[in-house]
Amino acid sequence: MSPAQTALLTGLVALALPSVLLPVLRRAGAVDVPSHRSSHTATAVRGLGAATTLAVAVGLGGALAHVADPAHRWMLAVVGVGSVVAALVGLAEDVRGVSVSTRLLSHLAVGAAATAALVLPAGGSPLLVPLGAVAVAGFVNAANFMDGVDGITGLHGIVFGASTAVLGAWSGHEWLTGTGLVTAAAFAAFLPWNLSGRRLFLGDSGSYLLGAVTALSVVAALAVGVPAVAAVGVLAPYLADTGVTFLRRVASGARWSEPHRDHVFQRLTHSGLGHLRAAAVTTVASALSGGLSMIALQGSLAASVAGAGGALVVAAGYLATPRVLAWGRGAEAGAAVAGGSAGAAAAGPTGAGPGAAPRLLVLESIDLCVHSHFAGQLAELRRRGVDPVVLTRDTGLLADVLATDGVRGLDLDIARDPSVLGDLRTLVAIVRVIRRERPVGIVSGTPKAALLGAVAGWLTRVPVRVHLLLGLRVETMTGLGRVAQLAAERLTVRLSTETVAVGEGMRRRAVELGLDLREAQVVGRGSANGVDVARFAAAGHELASDPGSDVGSGTGSGLDPDVGSGTDALVRSEAGLGRTQAARRVVGLAPEPEGPVVGFVGRLAVDKGLDCLVAAVRRMRADGVPAQLVLVGPDDGVDHLAPETRAALGEPWVVRPGLVTDTASVYAAFDVFCLPSRREGLPTVVLEAAAAGVPVVVSDATGTADTVDDGRTGLIVPVDDVEAWAAAVAGVLGDPGGASRRAVLGREFVREHFAAEVVRQRYCDLYERRLRAAGAVLRAPSADPAPAHAPASGPAQPDLT
Repeated sequence: MSPAQTALLTGLVALALPSVLLPVLRRAGAVDVPSHRSSHTATAVRGLGAATTLAVAVGLGGALAHVADPAHRWMLAVVGVGSVVAALVGLAEDVRGVSVSTRLLSHLAVGAAATAALVLPAGGSPLLVPLGAVAVAGFVNAANFMDGVDGITGLHGIVFGASTAVLGAWSGHEWLTGTGLVTAAAFAAFLPWNLSGRRLFLGDSGSYLLGAVTALSVVAALAVGVPAVAAVGVLAPYLADTGVTFLRRVASGARWSEPHRDHVFQRLTHSGLGHLRAAAVTTVASALSGGLSMIALQGSLAASVAGAGGALVVAAGYLATPRVLAWGRGAEAGAAVAGGSAGAAAAGPTGAGPGAAPRLLVLESIDLCVHSHFAGQLAELRRRGVDPVVLTRDTGLLADVLATDGVRGLDLDIARDPSVLGDLRTLVAIVRVIRRERPVGIVSGTPKAALLGAVAGWLTRVPVRVHLLLGLRVETMTGLGRVAQLAAERLTVRLSTETVAVGEGMRRRAVELGLDLREAQVVGRGSANGVDVARFAAAGHELASDPGSDVGSGTGSGLDPDVGSGTDALVRSEAGLGRTQAARRVVGLAPEPEGPVVGFVGRLAVDKGLDCLVAAVRRMRADGVPAQLVLVGPDDGVDHLAPETRAALGEPWVVRPGLVTDTASVYAAFDVFCLPSRREGLPTVVLEAAAAGVPVVVSDATGTADTVDDGRTGLIVPVDDVEAWAAAVAGVLGDPGGASRRAVLGREFVREHFAAEVVRQRYCDLYERRLRAAGAVLRAPSADPAPAHAPASGPAQPDLT
């Protein structure tokens, strides 16, 4: 076959294989769960790069059969085998998870072996082997880092493959042309699947394949005499984006391997371009860079300089694209957003003048936290004559969050993790905002925002500086990190005029750790913003205590204690069964699962106690209880879980629907809710579950005891005690009468102490008192108040402490 015919065969295979592999990948648990750092928001099947890999193997195998020169056959085989091996490492990551060090060592090994096989037979220096190893491994990771929006890897497979084909045609090596055409065809054939709206991703297997086949093709091209500028030029935008981002993160002290949203293509996506347009901008940059670098094929020094210069100019222009777009739209960092409209602050007053409503600056690390901690409060403060201004990082939700309460907001570049230079820049930005807005008070929540807000408020002499103590990260830290975090907490408390703990357990634990919180207060029984009990009850299990309930009567709570296990003990009406089935569809369960459902809602992270919970459910299954485990929430460090836990996440009895923004829609799917966390502030998810009528089991970590009356409204179990957790959860499922009674009492407990309307009024009373004490004059309540409550469907409560 000719190279064109081989490419056509490759494309057909790549187009057909995903339909075969999809059910296999689903059963294997190859699911991409978005986090707050992701560019996508819905769970997707990953690992379809396996289809592209098989297609490339078929194509290169076909090309190999028609290459006569043994040396060229050898080079083609090396490119093919090296690319497939790299892709298999990615597939292992997609399905089971592989440590960062193992993946990196695998990439280096592929790069070293392939470079040696390509350059040493041609008389190349052995010193090129380590250089090639680093280069190949580097670009494999670059391709992986850049695979973050729909279409970007498929489009670049076409561009990189076309570049290789051009180099092969110029050098007279048909095998190199065939390699490029096969690459382009395989990745082009995946685009219809990726862009179909079905949430299907290549995964690491696809990005590793693209990185390896491209890098090894470049090494092979260099080995046969292709000018370096022409061979490498097409990679300039990818290398520039990943290189500059890597250096910035290292300089700021961030972990280079941690997911983030700092790449140019990600910033373009979240600037409003969307996935496909951002991918197209990046692809056009790569195509232009590759085209200009081909000038070097003329062979002269001047041509090489011109080609290199053209590629560098394109790369520099690509790096500047987000700033150019922001400048063109008038949406520079710090622009106000009012009801989703940028530039509102510039059109309005820059400070609180005489007679103006006193301003309260609300500072949080991300917009999702603003919704969780302040939704409803901000509208109530406006009604009372306060002008709240939100200062937070916009992850794409800020406009909606602000529109909920009808307030203004400012985008702030703030990172969660420590970064000396980055934090200094953020501090300067906060000080500038304070000087412009002239607030009477500052309220800050998450640790980084609280520290920087307290320092900035103290420096600018803001009279009211309220620190919301939402959690203590220091509890699960060790070594120098613990010392530094504790020092930061102490400084935050010292520079604040008042600290409010979200629960009595949190306040006591902070005092034990040496924080001066003897005068700190807890608002009511605690909680940052309460729970909309009516909404969660309406979507949750129907209980005998519900008004108008037609649940059957029995003992204790009004339910029959002998009616099976789990949900059947809680739901006895047609309406209740309908809620349960709807919730199970939301989380990806069958309407009638094989056994009782154990539920969890929160970040999928080590400090949430997932190792213990997974082990406990595994123990229950071994003891004959066919429980299923549903983990609702974003990936915030699954790679750091124990190996046996990561392996279990791929088992059929574990379901991971990812982040569900409307958490009220999931609780009815559960027979019991578990929070085995190692540390908490006051976990809202427990209150939500109780409001939804789900029996709850929690750990005895700081904060969780404030949400449960042990033995009456729920059960409290020791942290990380697998045996105790297995026994407690199995006990709840095996005692439907007791579970029903606790569910009824739990909902009433939440309604009495943590109802959102009550909690929000208490916080607003506190802020109003502090502002008045500082001399602020509040006007009479508005006759046309902003909405007092969050919308029925809002983002889930995050825990970023």
